[in-house]
Amino acid sequence: MLFGSFLITTVILWMMNQKNISHDLKEKVAKDIEHKNRTGLFLLTFISVLREGVETVIFLGAASFVNGTNRLLGGALGVAFAIFLGYLLFVASVRVDIKKFFNISSLLLILFAAGLAAHGVHELQEAHVLPTYIEHVWDINPPAPLADQGIYPPLHENGSVGSIAKGLFGYNGNPSLLEVLAYLVYIAVVFIIYKALNLPDHLHIRK
Repeated sequence: MLFGSFLITTVILWMMNQKNISHDLKEKVAKDIEHKNRTGLFLLTFISVLREGVETVIFLGAASFVNGTNRLLGGALGVAFAIFLGYLLFVASVRVDIKKFFNISSLLLILFAAGLAAHGVHELQEAHVLPTYIEHVWDINPPAPLADQGIYPPLHENGSVGSIAKGLFGYNGNPSLLEVLAYLVYIAVVFIIYKALNLPDHLHIRK
C-alpha cells in the first residue's frame, strides 16, 4: 500500500507539472499530421492508453488492499464514467477545461493516496513493525451488535457508506495516532511540493 501510494504520488506530481498538456498534445498531433507521421500518431495514442491502463491497475490493486469488496463496483463505476466523459468529448462535442479537470483529479488522487499511506501505517502497526502509541485518537464508529454476522450500520467504516469512503479516501472511524499523522503529513508534503512547482508562476506575476 505504501508503494501504491508512492506510485500514485508520482502520477499526481506529473499531473501538477502538466500545465500546458492540452496545447502540447495538439502541437504533437498537428506535427505528426503535417508530416504524415502515422507511426508517431500511433505511438502517441498507444503510450497514452498504456499509461492510463497501468495507472488503473495500480489504483484498483491498491484499493483492493483497503477494501476488496467494492473493488469491482468501483472499477465498473470508473469505466462507466470514463465512457460517459469520452462520449461528451467526442460525440456531444462538450468542451472540458483540461486544467480544471486535472486539478479535480489531482485532489481526489491526493486524498486516495493519503488514505493508502495511512492504511499502510495501520498494517505495519498490526504487524508490530511500528509502535502504536495511541491506539484510537477518536472512535466515531456506530455500535455494531450484528458485526459477528457481517452486518454493520451504513456509517460504520465497514458499512455500506463507510466502506466506500474507506476504499476511496482511507476513511477510518477509529484511527491510531500514527495513522492520523501519516494522513496529515502526506497532504502537507504534497501541498508544499505543489506550491514549489507553481512558484515560478507567482514570481512571474510579481514581476
